[in-house]
Amino acid sequence: MKSSRFIWPLDFRTVLVVITVLLCDSVSGFAQRGSQGAQVFNQNCSACHGSDGKGSDRGADIATAQKVISLSDADLFKVVHDGTSAGMPPFAQLGAPSITALVAYIRTLQGVAPDGTAQVTLPPAAVSGNPANGRDLFFGKAQCSNCHMVAGEGGVLGPDMTGYATTHQPAAIQQSILSPGVASAAAQGRRGGGGGFGSAGGGILAKDVEIVTRSGKKLIGVVRNENNLSIAMITQDGRYHFLDRSNVASETTLKTLMPVDYNARLTATDINDIVGFLVTASKSAPVEPAAAQPPAGGRRGGGRE
Repeated sequence: MKSSRFIWPLDFRTVLVVITVLLCDSVSGFAQRGSQGAQVFNQNCSACHGSDGKGSDRGADIATAQKVISLSDADLFKVVHDGTSAGMPPFAQLGAPSITALVAYIRTLQGVAPDGTAQVTLPPAAVSGNPANGRDLFFGKAQCSNCHMVAGEGGVLGPDMTGYATTHQPAAIQQSILSPGVASAAAQGRRGGGGGFGSAGGGILAKDVEIVTRSGKKLIGVVRNENNLSIAMITQDGRYHFLDRSNVASETTLKTLMPVDYNARLTATDINDIVGFLVTASKSAPVEPAAAQPPAGGRRGGGRE
Protein backbone atom coordinates (compact mmCIF):
# COMPACT_ATOMS: atom_id res chain seq x y z
CA MET A 1 0.00 0.00 0.00
CA LYS A 2 2.85 2.38 0.79
CA SER A 3 4.50 1.78 -2.55
CA SER A 4 1.22 2.41 -4.39
CA ARG A 5 0.86 5.70 -2.50
CA PHE A 6 4.10 6.89 -4.06
CA ILE A 7 3.52 5.36 -7.51
CA TRP A 8 0.00 6.81 -8.00
CA PRO A 9 0.99 10.50 -8.11
CA LEU A 10 3.70 9.69 -10.64
CA ASP A 11 1.25 7.75 -12.83
CA PHE A 12 -1.36 10.51 -12.52
CA ARG A 13 1.11 13.13 -13.68
CA THR A 14 2.09 10.90 -16.57
CA VAL A 15 -1.53 10.55 -17.60
CA LEU A 16 -1.98 14.33 -17.50
CA VAL A 17 1.06 14.79 -19.71
CA VAL A 18 -0.23 12.24 -22.21
CA ILE A 19 -3.69 13.84 -22.30
CA THR A 20 -2.17 17.29 -22.80
CA VAL A 21 -0.02 16.05 -25.66
CA LEU A 22 -3.00 14.36 -27.31
CA LEU A 23 -5.12 17.50 -26.99
CA CYS A 24 -2.39 19.66 -28.47
CA ASP A 25 -1.95 17.22 -31.35
CA SER A 26 -5.70 17.25 -31.96
CA VAL A 27 -5.92 21.05 -32.01
CA SER A 28 -2.84 21.28 -34.18
CA GLY A 29 -4.24 18.69 -36.57
CA PHE A 30 -7.53 20.57 -36.82
CA ALA A 31 -5.73 23.84 -37.58
CA GLN A 32 -3.58 22.13 -40.21
CA ARG A 33 -6.64 20.62 -41.88
CA GLY A 34 -8.33 24.03 -41.90
CA SER A 35 -5.29 25.64 -43.47
CA GLN A 36 -4.97 22.82 -45.99
CA GLY A 37 -8.68 23.06 -46.86
CA ALA A 38 -8.42 26.82 -47.44
CA GLN A 39 -5.43 26.31 -49.72
CA VAL A 40 -7.19 23.58 -51.71
CA PHE A 41 -10.30 25.76 -52.01
CA ASN A 42 -8.38 28.83 -53.20
CA GLN A 43 -6.47 26.81 -55.78
CA ASN A 44 -9.34 24.75 -57.17
CA CYS A 45 -12.73 26.20 -56.24
CA SER A 46 -12.68 29.97 -55.71
CA ALA A 47 -12.39 30.82 -59.41
CA CYS A 48 -15.92 29.47 -59.97
CA HIS A 49 -17.57 29.57 -56.54
CA GLY A 50 -16.03 32.86 -55.35
CA SER A 51 -13.53 33.46 -52.59
CA ASP A 52 -16.42 33.45 -50.10
CA GLY A 53 -18.14 30.41 -51.61
CA LYS A 54 -21.24 32.41 -52.54
CA GLY A 55 -20.96 31.74 -56.24
CA SER A 56 -20.36 33.61 -59.47
CA ASP A 57 -21.55 33.35 -63.07
CA ARG A 58 -19.37 30.25 -63.38
CA GLY A 59 -20.33 28.35 -60.25
CA ALA A 60 -23.12 27.90 -57.73
CA ASP A 61 -23.44 29.33 -54.22
CA ILE A 62 -22.08 26.65 -51.86
CA ALA A 63 -21.90 28.83 -48.74
CA THR A 64 -25.47 29.99 -48.15
CA ALA A 65 -27.54 27.65 -50.35
CA GLN A 66 -29.51 25.36 -48.02
CA LYS A 67 -29.44 22.52 -50.53
CA VAL A 68 -25.65 22.41 -50.15
CA ILE A 69 -25.58 23.04 -46.40
CA SER A 70 -28.02 20.16 -45.93
CA LEU A 71 -25.74 17.65 -47.65
CA SER A 72 -23.90 15.24 -45.37
CA ASP A 73 -20.11 15.41 -45.33
CA ALA A 74 -20.07 12.10 -47.22
CA ASP A 75 -22.38 13.46 -49.93
CA LEU A 76 -20.36 16.67 -50.22
CA PHE A 77 -17.17 14.59 -50.49
CA LYS A 78 -18.80 12.60 -53.31
CA VAL A 79 -19.80 15.78 -55.19
CA VAL A 80 -16.21 17.04 -55.05
CA HIS A 81 -14.75 13.64 -55.91
CA ASP A 82 -17.12 12.73 -58.75
CA GLY A 83 -18.31 16.11 -60.04
CA THR A 84 -21.90 16.72 -61.16
CA SER A 85 -23.93 16.08 -64.29
CA ALA A 86 -24.56 19.83 -64.47
CA GLY A 87 -20.95 20.47 -65.45
CA MET A 88 -18.78 20.59 -62.34
CA PRO A 89 -15.65 18.51 -63.11
CA PRO A 90 -14.48 15.74 -60.77
CA PHE A 91 -11.58 16.46 -58.42
CA ALA A 92 -10.68 12.88 -57.54
CA GLN A 93 -7.07 13.72 -58.37
CA LEU A 94 -6.84 15.79 -55.18
CA GLY A 95 -6.90 12.64 -53.09
CA ALA A 96 -9.04 11.73 -50.10
CA PRO A 97 -7.07 13.71 -47.44
CA SER A 98 -7.25 16.95 -49.45
CA ILE A 99 -10.95 16.50 -50.27
CA THR A 100 -11.69 15.80 -46.61
CA ALA A 101 -9.86 19.00 -45.62
CA LEU A 102 -11.72 20.88 -48.38
CA VAL A 103 -15.10 19.67 -47.10
CA ALA A 104 -14.19 20.84 -43.59
CA TYR A 105 -13.23 24.27 -44.95
CA ILE A 106 -16.47 24.57 -46.93
CA ARG A 107 -18.32 23.90 -43.68
CA THR A 108 -16.54 26.87 -42.09
CA LEU A 109 -17.71 29.06 -44.99
CA GLN A 110 -21.23 27.84 -44.36
CA GLY A 111 -21.09 28.45 -40.59
CA VAL A 112 -22.00 24.81 -40.06
CA ALA A 113 -21.14 22.64 -37.07
CA PRO A 114 -18.61 19.78 -37.52
CA ASP A 115 -21.42 17.19 -37.57
CA GLY A 116 -22.90 18.88 -40.65
CA THR A 117 -25.88 20.49 -38.94
CA ALA A 118 -26.64 24.19 -39.08
CA GLN A 119 -25.46 26.04 -35.97
CA VAL A 120 -28.71 28.01 -35.90
CA THR A 121 -31.93 26.14 -36.65
CA LEU A 122 -35.48 27.19 -37.15
CA PRO A 123 -37.30 28.10 -33.94
CA PRO A 124 -39.93 25.56 -32.86
CA ALA A 125 -42.56 28.24 -32.35
CA ALA A 126 -44.89 29.04 -35.24
CA VAL A 127 -44.35 32.33 -37.09
CA SER A 128 -47.32 34.69 -36.94
CA GLY A 129 -46.96 36.17 -40.43
CA ASN A 130 -49.14 35.15 -43.37
CA PRO A 131 -46.84 33.32 -45.86
CA ALA A 132 -49.19 33.74 -48.84
CA ASN A 133 -49.39 37.51 -48.37
CA GLY A 134 -45.65 37.56 -47.69
CA ARG A 135 -44.99 35.93 -51.05
CA ASP A 136 -47.14 38.52 -52.80
CA LEU A 137 -45.16 41.28 -51.06
CA PHE A 138 -41.78 39.68 -51.81
CA PHE A 139 -42.54 39.47 -55.53
CA GLY A 140 -44.64 42.63 -55.61
CA LYS A 141 -44.86 45.77 -53.49
CA ALA A 142 -41.67 45.18 -51.46
CA GLN A 143 -39.69 44.42 -54.66
CA CYS A 144 -37.43 41.95 -52.85
CA SER A 145 -37.37 39.74 -55.95
CA ASN A 146 -35.64 42.49 -57.92
CA CYS A 147 -32.45 41.35 -56.20
CA HIS A 148 -33.23 38.08 -54.41
CA MET A 149 -34.40 34.68 -55.59
CA VAL A 150 -36.65 32.13 -53.88
CA ALA A 151 -37.03 28.64 -55.35
CA GLY A 152 -35.55 29.70 -58.69
CA GLU A 153 -37.69 32.81 -59.13
CA GLY A 154 -36.33 36.35 -58.77
CA GLY A 155 -33.13 38.33 -59.22
CA VAL A 156 -29.47 37.41 -58.88
CA LEU A 157 -27.90 40.56 -57.41
CA GLY A 158 -28.44 39.41 -53.82
CA PRO A 159 -28.10 35.96 -52.25
CA ASP A 160 -30.65 33.22 -52.88
CA MET A 161 -33.21 33.46 -50.07
CA THR A 162 -34.71 29.99 -50.43
CA GLY A 163 -33.04 28.64 -47.31
CA TYR A 164 -32.31 31.93 -45.54
CA ALA A 165 -34.55 31.23 -42.54
CA THR A 166 -32.75 27.97 -41.75
CA THR A 167 -29.81 29.98 -40.43
CA HIS A 168 -31.59 33.16 -39.30
CA GLN A 169 -34.14 33.57 -36.54
CA PRO A 170 -37.32 35.54 -37.44
CA ALA A 171 -36.27 38.50 -35.28
CA ALA A 172 -32.96 38.73 -37.15
CA ILE A 173 -34.71 38.56 -40.53
CA GLN A 174 -37.03 41.35 -39.47
CA GLN A 175 -34.11 43.48 -38.31
CA SER A 176 -32.24 42.91 -41.57
CA ILE A 177 -35.26 44.17 -43.50
CA LEU A 178 -35.85 47.23 -41.35
CA SER A 179 -32.19 48.07 -40.59
CA PRO A 180 -30.06 46.79 -43.47
CA GLY A 181 -26.35 47.04 -42.93
CA VAL A 182 -26.57 47.19 -39.13
CA ALA A 183 -23.84 45.02 -37.64
CA SER A 184 -25.96 43.88 -34.69
CA ALA A 185 -28.16 42.01 -37.14
CA ALA A 186 -25.25 39.60 -37.55
CA ALA A 187 -26.06 37.90 -34.26
CA GLN A 188 -28.24 35.27 -35.93
CA GLY A 189 -25.88 33.61 -38.33
CA ARG A 190 -24.37 36.49 -40.34
CA ARG A 191 -20.68 37.27 -40.31
CA GLY A 192 -18.84 40.51 -40.64
CA GLY A 193 -21.87 42.82 -40.40
CA GLY A 194 -23.08 45.03 -43.23
CA GLY A 195 -24.86 44.00 -46.36
CA GLY A 196 -28.35 43.74 -44.90
CA PHE A 197 -31.09 41.36 -45.96
CA GLY A 198 -29.73 38.11 -47.32
CA SER A 199 -26.07 38.58 -46.43
CA ALA A 200 -25.68 35.12 -45.01
CA GLY A 201 -22.92 32.63 -45.23
CA GLY A 202 -19.18 32.42 -44.85
CA GLY A 203 -16.46 34.43 -43.25
CA ILE A 204 -16.19 36.92 -46.13
CA LEU A 205 -19.28 38.80 -47.20
CA ALA A 206 -19.78 39.86 -50.82
CA LYS A 207 -19.10 43.61 -50.85
CA ASP A 208 -21.57 46.25 -51.94
CA VAL A 209 -19.48 48.73 -53.92
CA GLU A 210 -19.38 51.68 -56.26
CA ILE A 211 -16.58 51.41 -58.80
CA VAL A 212 -15.50 54.11 -61.22
CA THR A 213 -13.36 53.01 -64.14
CA ARG A 214 -10.58 55.12 -65.64
CA SER A 215 -12.87 55.88 -68.57
CA GLY A 216 -15.38 57.42 -66.13
CA LYS A 217 -17.92 54.57 -66.14
CA LYS A 218 -19.70 54.16 -62.79
CA LEU A 219 -20.71 50.65 -61.66
CA ILE A 220 -22.79 50.00 -58.53
CA GLY A 221 -23.33 46.44 -57.39
CA VAL A 222 -21.87 43.49 -55.54
CA VAL A 223 -18.33 42.11 -55.78
CA ARG A 224 -18.59 38.34 -56.15
CA ASN A 225 -14.88 37.55 -56.51
CA GLU A 226 -11.65 39.51 -56.50
CA ASN A 227 -7.89 39.18 -56.31
CA ASN A 228 -4.88 41.45 -56.74
CA LEU A 229 -5.37 41.64 -60.50
CA SER A 230 -9.12 41.65 -61.15
CA ILE A 231 -12.62 42.18 -59.79
CA ALA A 232 -15.75 40.22 -60.76
CA MET A 233 -19.00 41.99 -59.89
CA ILE A 234 -22.69 41.99 -60.68
CA THR A 235 -24.41 45.36 -61.08
CA GLN A 236 -27.94 46.41 -60.21
CA ASP A 237 -29.16 45.66 -63.73
CA GLY A 238 -28.13 42.00 -63.31
CA ARG A 239 -25.10 42.20 -65.61
CA TYR A 240 -21.73 40.67 -64.77
CA HIS A 241 -18.54 42.67 -65.19
CA PHE A 242 -14.94 41.48 -65.09
CA LEU A 243 -12.60 44.37 -64.38
CA ASP A 244 -8.83 44.62 -64.53
CA ARG A 245 -7.70 46.49 -61.43
CA SER A 246 -5.44 48.59 -63.64
CA ASN A 247 -8.63 50.04 -65.17
CA VAL A 248 -10.25 50.90 -61.83
CA ALA A 249 -9.95 54.55 -60.85
CA SER A 250 -11.78 54.25 -57.52
CA GLU A 251 -13.61 51.67 -55.42
CA THR A 252 -15.95 52.70 -52.60
CA THR A 253 -17.48 50.14 -50.24
CA LEU A 254 -21.15 50.91 -49.62
CA LYS A 255 -23.02 50.15 -46.40
CA THR A 256 -25.83 48.38 -48.24
CA LEU A 257 -27.67 48.32 -51.55
CA MET A 258 -30.94 47.46 -49.84
CA PRO A 259 -33.73 50.01 -49.55
CA VAL A 260 -33.55 51.77 -46.19
CA ASP A 261 -37.15 52.98 -46.13
CA TYR A 262 -39.04 49.73 -45.58
CA ASN A 263 -40.20 50.97 -42.18
CA ALA A 264 -42.08 53.72 -44.08
CA ARG A 265 -43.14 51.70 -47.13
CA LEU A 266 -44.31 48.59 -45.30
CA THR A 267 -46.43 48.01 -42.21
CA ALA A 268 -45.40 45.80 -39.29
CA THR A 269 -47.88 43.22 -40.57
CA ASP A 270 -46.25 43.32 -44.02
CA ILE A 271 -42.83 42.66 -42.50
CA ASN A 272 -44.15 39.74 -40.44
CA ASP A 273 -45.80 38.29 -43.54
CA ILE A 274 -42.52 38.44 -45.49
CA VAL A 275 -40.74 36.73 -42.60
CA GLY A 276 -43.47 34.08 -42.56
CA PHE A 277 -43.00 33.50 -46.29
CA LEU A 278 -39.24 33.06 -45.94
CA VAL A 279 -39.64 30.63 -43.03
CA THR A 280 -42.15 28.60 -45.04
CA ALA A 281 -39.93 28.65 -48.14
CA SER A 282 -36.92 27.40 -46.14
CA LYS A 283 -38.85 24.38 -44.89
CA SER A 284 -39.37 23.19 -48.45
CA ALA A 285 -35.88 24.08 -49.69
CA PRO A 286 -34.60 21.27 -51.95
CA VAL A 287 -31.77 19.10 -50.65
CA GLU A 288 -29.62 18.12 -53.61
CA PRO A 289 -26.13 18.82 -54.98
CA ALA A 290 -25.79 22.36 -56.31
CA ALA A 291 -25.51 22.65 -60.07
CA ALA A 292 -22.32 24.33 -61.28
CA GLN A 293 -24.00 26.62 -63.79
CA PRO A 294 -24.75 30.33 -64.28
CA PRO A 295 -27.58 31.77 -62.19
CA ALA A 296 -31.04 32.38 -63.62
CA GLY A 297 -30.87 34.51 -66.72
CA GLY A 298 -27.63 32.98 -67.97
CA ARG A 299 -24.32 34.73 -68.49
CA ARG A 300 -24.74 38.43 -68.95
CA GLY A 301 -22.14 41.04 -69.69
CA GLY A 302 -19.26 38.60 -69.45
CA GLY A 303 -16.65 40.73 -71.17
CA ARG A 304 -13.54 41.99 -69.41
CA GLU A 305 -13.35 45.75 -68.92
